[in-house]
Parts: sequence; C-alpha cells; structure tokens
Amino acid sequence: MNIETLSEKVHLSYLETCKRLGLEVKPTNQVSYSELPEDSKELDRALVRTVANALGFREENGCFVPTNRI
Repeated sequence: MNIETLSEKVHLSYLETCKRLGLEVKPTNQVSYSELPEDSKELDRALVRTVANALGFREENGCFVPTNRI
C-alpha cells in the first residue's frame, strides 16, 4: 500500500473512533481524506511514517519497503 491509502485509512479510523467514544471532531476534519486541508493530511502521513518506521519499513517513492535492519 502507498502512503496516501494508509493515511486515508488512518483518517477513517480516527473519525470512527471519535464517533464511538463520543468525542468532538473539528469541522474541518469531518470530511473524507481527499477533502482534508493539506496540513491535516500531513499529520496522517506523519503518523503512518512513524508506525511504518517502528515496524521496520521505510518510505520509497510513496510506498513502504522493509528495511534490512534486525
């Protein structure tokens, strides 16, 4: 999967979790991933990059590939 697909999944999960927990979501974030402002998209991308890196992947041309570290 590429970073945009994973970031969209992160955003959808965020919306579903907030709804389930009864948390408020800023109106600018109550939209589909494609409609988010660029700064909000970048927050989702940053989360994806952090988790991928922690799991031993690196970003290459917008996709994640395993690193060779043990």
